Amino acid sequence: MGKRVPSHCTAAGKALLAFQEDEEIACYINQPLKAITRHTITSSEDLWNDLINIRKQGYSISHGEYREMISAVAIPVFDDDNRVIVSLSVTKPTNLLSNGHIQRIVPALKNYGQLISEQLGY
Repeated sequence: MGKRVPSHCTAAGKALLAFQEDEEIACYINQPLKAITRHTITSSEDLWNDLINIRKQGYSISHGEYREMISAVAIPVFDDDNRVIVSLSVTKPTNLLSNGHIQRIVPALKNYGQLISEQLGY
């Protein structure tokens, strides 16, 4: 617990990163993106496209990007200034987090994220 990891290779990190201001995202993606596993996004263009998709769908997914055979789905939580301040995520072994599971988990995560955001004044 409490370990810092690069934002570009975790669902939680990408959920936080996607909802930052474009200028802040540009600063992040214009730095070298270190490969943690063979699935880590290391292209600035690919990461930008992933972040745009995350903004559209309201959640992020990571399949083996930080740890092989570990997948996660995450949603952002917003404060009273409409800033993303934290993310909620579910992490499981990849074989236990199929697309079907993700589609069942996302509505619950979004619901809880909305409830927490509302409590924070969003």
